[in-house]
Amino acid sequence: MHDDPDLYGNVGGIFAGIVALLACIGGGIKWTLNWNDHRAQSRTAKLDAWQRELDLREQRLAEEREKFLSEVRGELEEVKTSNAQLHKEHAALLGGYQLIAAALRVLDPDNRALAMADELLRAAFQPDPVTPADMKATVLKVKRSDEQ
Repeated sequence: MHDDPDLYGNVGGIFAGIVALLACIGGGIKWTLNWNDHRAQSRTAKLDAWQRELDLREQRLAEEREKFLSEVRGELEEVKTSNAQLHKEHAALLGGYQLIAAALRVLDPDNRALAMADELLRAAFQPDPVTPADMKATVLKVKRSDEQ
């Protein structure tokens, strides 16, 4: 064996270099794995933030939709109430017209103004579409007998 001190120093230096090189490679591998892990965590965080944003947007849209539907339902109820009132008024006006027109035809059957008013009112107050056919036929017979 040689007792050359430089040889031991060289072997020690080579060993230290190999250890340093392995430590460097190990650090590079660790950095690469951590980089991928950090990238995955960053992507997960971005996806979580996006999901929270989408949930908030969906909740806001659902609230707006409910508010709109509530307003539409309220307006629909107003229209139904108004329509029912108009239906009552129409029925009262039609009944009143029929009573007045019959009385006026008896008083003055040849009056041209009454005949024109009768035509206008008949056009305005058409028989209800659910009026039975036999009732419509009777109304027509009464009208024809009044014209004669």
